[in-house]
Amino acid sequence: MLQGHQGSVWACAFSPDGRRLLSAGHDGTLRLWDPDSGEALAIIQVFRNGEHAVLEPDGAGFRSASPGAWRWLGWLVEDPQTGRTERLPAETYGPIPGMDP
Repeated sequence: MLQGHQGSVWACAFSPDGRRLLSAGHDGTLRLWDPDSGEALAIIQVFRNGEHAVLEPDGAGFRSASPGAWRWLGWLVEDPQTGRTERLPAETYGPIPGMDP
């Protein structure tokens, strides 16, 4: 069973060789799967303005992003002193792949 979308899935399609599955969800993501293992291989987040980012399935980072995606991207980190969650700009830990000027 494939798990990952938040809400309903609108469409699915297999690659011509059947080795990959792409799903599109109401949550604004496309997810690339290995249908044999059920492993998510990539998550493509599509933002309201048409910009997008390709994310690591485990949430650990970005693979690439469209030029204007930086407006939507960031890191949620917990402040160790206060315990409050803060949103840091996406470029806090270095350049975002695929967004070179």
